[in-house]
Amino acid sequence: MQEAPQFRDFLATDARESHVNAVWFQLLATAFPFPHYVIAPEYNTTHGRADLMVHKVRLDQNEEVTALTPVFAYEGKEKCTEQAFAAIAQQGKGYIKQDLPRLYSEWRYGMIAAGEKVAVIATSDGFNIYQVLKPDLTEMESYYHGIKSWDIRLNRMEWQGVLGAIKARADAI
Repeated sequence: MQEAPQFRDFLATDARESHVNAVWFQLLATAFPFPHYVIAPEYNTTHGRADLMVHKVRLDQNEEVTALTPVFAYEGKEKCTEQAFAAIAQQGKGYIKQDLPRLYSEWRYGMIAAGEKVAVIATSDGFNIYQVLKPDLTEMESYYHGIKSWDIRLNRMEWQGVLGAIKARADAI
């Protein structure tokens, strides 16, 4: 996956929501590449409008698109405090709790970002939020312990590994 140092520097100085979303659109497009995935901006869900929604493209034997299945939601905001960042997880939960298929048994996944901060979140029951901490997706921490954001550049290996594992599970559905 592409390096992200220039994005962090850019977001540290100009972290408007539209720019944060533009950066993550590019990074998610690298993690979930076309033609097997497409990313829809401002995607309507049953719980509001997600800034970005990654869809798995389903093709028939003639390579015609038969369906687009949403598999990963993203919500971005401008640069904010850690407390405000944790509140974004509640909004993101609404986008992943019912509109996405369960990947790997019971989990649904999404991402929140604000400025250069990022966290991957998951829910299994639609009520409780967990932060994904490890690329193998086995270690999670409850939202009630707080959301510890990763830095887009300093924690690149962590978020890239998590996105790769989620993509592998989405590939299998």
